[in-house]
Amino acid sequence: MNASFVLLSVTSLCLDHVNFKPRNFLDYVVYFPMLEDLSFVECNNIFDFNIVAPKLGSLNIIPRKFLCYCYKGFGVLQPNLDLRSISGLNLDCSTCCFEMFIEKLTRVGNAPALNIELLKLHISSYSFPPKNINNSAFIHLLQACPKLCELDMWGLQYLKINPEDFVLMEELSSVARTLKMLRTLKSSHFNGWRPEMQSIKVLLACFLGIKKVVIVRGWIRSDEEFKIMQELLRFPRASKAEFFYIK
Repeated sequence: MNASFVLLSVTSLCLDHVNFKPRNFLDYVVYFPMLEDLSFVECNNIFDFNIVAPKLGSLNIIPRKFLCYCYKGFGVLQPNLDLRSISGLNLDCSTCCFEMFIEKLTRVGNAPALNIELLKLHISSYSFPPKNINNSAFIHLLQACPKLCELDMWGLQYLKINPEDFVLMEELSSVARTLKMLRTLKSSHFNGWRPEMQSIKVLLACFLGIKKVVIVRGWIRSDEEFKIMQELLRFPRASKAEFFYIK
């Protein structure tokens, strides 16, 4: 391995507020033979950090919350950082950053076959009115994860799936048929808002293999809580999914 640095014993690495400036990366490579967990917290140009991490299993990306343009400097994915080894991806970002990240991840529309089993999406919006997730980007990400077992979403209200959109529902149903290993759907910090309810309803109707639906309580009025849960339990399901409610 022709690397500028070799860090033999590092198994976990968290980079906080780092700006990776472009340079000639053919002569600058960092080799982490034991690295399993990698986190970028409010960093710029993260894919200009040219590393080799053959055992990387978990990738966490948390960009700057109020600076959506921070993803414009991503450039292209470094060939040495092979994301196909990752089994867990945690993406904590705004709706616009989500779209930019998926665009880079899927390499100009050609989704790589990732081995992600656990996908955590913490999606937020800081614009007014709130900007929703591009559903095409969301579907594209699911298509790239054929081994997905658990989908954990915080911010389901920004998904905003319209069941009357025939083309969208066909695309979602098509990708749902390929995700044969998806067993758990989790909504973290669930507030019972109508867009959240609608998203859960659509996902339950499309995904045949879901066995467990985990609802983690967020800000729900106590006098509305029972009514909301009763409505959730009445949703049609493509599989015999059980509900678990966590306060």
